[in-house]
Amino acid sequence: MLNGRTLEVCPSCEFKDVQSAYAFASDGDVLLIKQGVYTVSELIVEKAISIRGEEGAIFDGNGSTILYIHHDSVSISDIQLRNVSTNYIEDRAALKCNNSDYLVIRNVVVRHSFFGILVEKSKHGIIENCDVKGDATTDSYLESSNGNAIHLWYCKNMTIRNNQIRNHRDGIYFEFVDKSKIENNWSESNMRYGLHFMFSHENEYRGNTFHKNGAGVAVMYSTKVVMENNQFVDNWGTSSYGLLLKDITDSRLSENLFANNTIAISADNTMRCSIENNRFDGNGYAFRVMGNCTDNVISANDFLQNSFDVTTNSRSNYNDFTGNFWEEYSGYDLNSDGIGDIPFRPVKLFTYIIAQSPASIILMRSTFIDLLNLAEKVTPVLTPESLVDIKPQMKLINDHLKLSF
Repeated sequence: MLNGRTLEVCPSCEFKDVQSAYAFASDGDVLLIKQGVYTVSELIVEKAISIRGEEGAIFDGNGSTILYIHHDSVSISDIQLRNVSTNYIEDRAALKCNNSDYLVIRNVVVRHSFFGILVEKSKHGIIENCDVKGDATTDSYLESSNGNAIHLWYCKNMTIRNNQIRNHRDGIYFEFVDKSKIENNWSESNMRYGLHFMFSHENEYRGNTFHKNGAGVAVMYSTKVVMENNQFVDNWGTSSYGLLLKDITDSRLSENLFANNTIAISADNTMRCSIENNRFDGNGYAFRVMGNCTDNVISANDFLQNSFDVTTNSRSNYNDFTGNFWEEYSGYDLNSDGIGDIPFRPVKLFTYIIAQSPASIILMRSTFIDLLNLAEKVTPVLTPESLVDIKPQMKLINDHLKLSF
């Protein structure tokens, strides 16, 4: 950013409104917005300027998109943006950015906005320390009436970090976004996904919490994704996942906590991925792996208090389950090397019965079902014989992975 003048905006200043200050500004100038509410609708920013607010500075869109940014090296910080109405023809947003490289959006509060921050065809930008809250809830019925909180399309080398995101359709949405980072965000109570990205490669997301979202998190049609130190918590519902992996290849999941989700991980056509050192605690289904998943390594994970640890729709298995801790493992370790002497088969016959007759769930944990599962373990008939952990661990591996809230 170039060094320039500071243009103050307030009722008693030389510039009474944002529009007149912008018209006078040149590249490198700072628009300093004093405390107050300013009506700003569809202001097009085509200069390399900074817009910075003092405490209590608010832009009210009065139903329209507030700022259109169409220039490199623009900075928006320390301001509240509010009141952008739903529109079914155009994607209205508090901040709408297009072809804006080296964009900085920092300490921005967004309230009552259709889309929060929408960025298209931009590179090397950062969105951090923002608080974006919409009006949607996980009980809302019309997805189309709610936009996404932070939405990126055809972007590269972006950083999204330390943001609070709530009550939108999707919390963070990536489509055709490469080599970007999603770090230390809190995404909660969104109508659909806390994080949703598709066709986006070589991205990393670390240290995020996805809590009570309608459908959890979805990562689809992407390759070389790194997912580390995230928390997927309390994502409950008939079609809700902690994490949905769809057509994912050559990616890594490690040091993540999956707690109290309907399905912690659902993997469909996922290949050559490493799923290691994660903790699955108190989920309905911990890991659902479809028969079209191949060459994945599932190792050094902890499976605790899940109704079902592993389920599959196939009698074949082309993945490696090795060296995990299974709470339900009842084998022994005679040589005290920390590895169970008897292999463990995590897939239960009862999962097949439930798939055929959902009402049979009322028999769960009954003596009859326990006997059926035991018989299937001894002589596998319906469950995949090759889906077995030959080195089950006797002690917890990832006890350090615990809820941070």
